[in-house]
Amino acid sequence: MVPYVADCLGLQGLQKGICRFLYDQVNPDAEIPGDRVDLRLCPPFQGRVQVFYSAVATFCTPSDQSGVGGMRHEIIRAMPSWQGGPPHYDCIYVAKGGMETEGFCSLMVGRVRLFFSCV
Repeated sequence: MVPYVADCLGLQGLQKGICRFLYDQVNPDAEIPGDRVDLRLCPPFQGRVQVFYSAVATFCTPSDQSGVGGMRHEIIRAMPSWQGGPPHYDCIYVAKGGMETEGFCSLMVGRVRLFFSCV
């Protein structure tokens, strides 16, 4: 199923990306991260993937809009077709690296192309 999903979305590196992710999960203290290790050292993944078109992020944001100490949620979409039209892929902020950098400089901008779980 991974090759089919990768082909539909034009994500040819999806299979390798999953294997590299699994390497990082199995070897959290490895000196070489999964994105730099030889692919032959990564655990193979031949399972199925379950695709989702949206996810809900819930977080604490003490602001005027949500009240002091308030919780907020946002729906993040990765839709192959939005209301019968073209695709809709939301942009997100992604935390980069460790805790060395504070504030907005610790974030990168990304576009969500796919939500999936490995089965």
